[in-house]
Amino acid sequence: MTATTSPGPAGSTVERPTSVDEAVKVLRDSRGSVLFRGAGTKMSWAGRPENPDLVLETGGLDRLLDHNPADMTASAQAGMPLRALQDRLAEAGQWLALDPPTEPDGATLGGLLATGESGPRRLRYGALRDLVIGVTLVLPDGEEQAIAGCSVLRFDEQGLVVESRDYWHMEPGRREPHATWGR
Repeated sequence: MTATTSPGPAGSTVERPTSVDEAVKVLRDSRGSVLFRGAGTKMSWAGRPENPDLVLETGGLDRLLDHNPADMTASAQAGMPLRALQDRLAEAGQWLALDPPTEPDGATLGGLLATGESGPRRLRYGALRDLVIGVTLVLPDGEEQAIAGCSVLRFDEQGLVVESRDYWHMEPGRREPHATWGR
């Protein structure tokens, strides 16, 4: 069940879904501007709605959905902190080659992917978007889209995901917005 939380910008409704179905419902029922917030570690970066109608917090979507050490792949939800993922991967002697400066502050996978924050390891291993091999999104209208392929995400000047016909495909059975990565 979603929980209305605070603090939020004045006049904003804040929702924290704990499942994809809840996120879809919240977004389908919303009107006006939407601000997606994970740990809030990059809220001062660039422009954002000053008084969004809805703040959708992803902290309730923080699960590791799958980890296949033999394939060196993992799937996790957007609200999972990078530190938590690193701890889980370390149990199998693995790690995600990222070292963003906001990791100690609780930076989430969704926030890192949305902002492109990486850290110095990017020079050797690439950015998170280079490591992602698939992502499922819940769009602001509540529609789910799955994208697969190498470097699947392309962004326009405003940081919005731009459709690429080479990469879009639907995964009808997948019910969790997630990212899958591996090398």
